[in-house]
Amino acid sequence: MGLFNVIKLANDYNKAKKALNSKKVEASKLKGFIEKVKQYLDWLEGFKAEIEEYIAKGKELYKKLQERLKEEKK
Repeated sequence: MGLFNVIKLANDYNKAKKALNSKKVEASKLKGFIEKVKQYLDWLEGFKAEIEEYIAKGKELYKKLQERLKEEKK
């Protein structure tokens, strides 16, 4: 998902928050907001998984570098 889509989803999220505070909102708009927020959550979950993967790879690399440094000092 591109940056433009992320910005659009964030904008839809903000609109949904405003709709919650308003007194009258059409059911069709609420359904649309529900779908957009679900898409936003799905994207965030995917992004979170990707970040966690990079963190795990970074930790693995860090450990290997430390081991290599210990070997070089011997």
